[in-house]
Amino acid sequence: MADNKPTTVRINKGNMLLLASLAIGLVVFVIIIGLGFYIILSEQKRAQTQCDDIAIDLAKSLNAQNRIGQMNDTVEHTRELIYLSRQSLSIANNSMPVYANLADLLVNESVEASSMVEKERLNQIDLAVSNCRETVKKLRHARTEAGNWLMPWFIENQLYINNVQLVASNNLSNITSPAVIKDLYKFDLEKNYIEKNSKLYYGNINAKLPPPDLKLNFYFSTLPACIENTISPVRLANQDDFVATALIFDDKDEKKCNKPEQLPEGVRVLGNMIIRTDNKEGRFNISASSTATAQGSTTKIP
Repeated sequence: MADNKPTTVRINKGNMLLLASLAIGLVVFVIIIGLGFYIILSEQKRAQTQCDDIAIDLAKSLNAQNRIGQMNDTVEHTRELIYLSRQSLSIANNSMPVYANLADLLVNESVEASSMVEKERLNQIDLAVSNCRETVKKLRHARTEAGNWLMPWFIENQLYINNVQLVASNNLSNITSPAVIKDLYKFDLEKNYIEKNSKLYYGNINAKLPPPDLKLNFYFSTLPACIENTISPVRLANQDDFVATALIFDDKDEKKCNKPEQLPEGVRVLGNMIIRTDNKEGRFNISASSTATAQGSTTKIP
């Protein structure tokens, strides 16, 4: 009986050691699993931060040097010029025929000027699209393919840009309606081109003139106005407030890309970050998207 006691003690110690080892192993396993989830959540935040930064960088170029604000202003002045020249021609034909030829010449020149302004507007759209695409290509080229080791079994990649969209909203533009031209102001109100209280034109519209100039286009892009020297900064925005007007980059099919009809108000970036496990890509795919709007107009409204 006495001879069995040492054996029993050794067995009990062995069982305790086994239980302690299992408990420690279980704790370590739980810690590893928890750490893995923490890494995934933190990397999701990191992916969103990278996406936000890219969207901000792209949005900065959209209204560089107030190109959208100046274009809106030029379009409005051209529209106003054509309307007034038509009025002058009508007055000349009815009351002063001797000036009819001169008035007709002014109408033709103003219409020709409108065509030149529209060509430049389209050129500015091409420039905005080209600048964004060039920036995206540089960012993709600088992307680290090898990835960074987070833990012995986790490797992260930088954000991979899937596609880039230009976006716009139905907010106001930075241009006020010429209220001193009462007939034109009344026409704009009837057509719902302007917001009555602020007298600002709505953005993302084609403010057609009445016949015989119905075929002419006068596009106003959405852009926050400069009010009391306050300029709206480049900023992140709620994606639900904007609709895509063009797809300017797609990593799978470039044929899907197109150009917007209006100068863009903002940009939306969609991307993903891949966390590889055991050198096998695609185990965790973290998606991110972000929308940013351009700086507002720097020209103070009257």
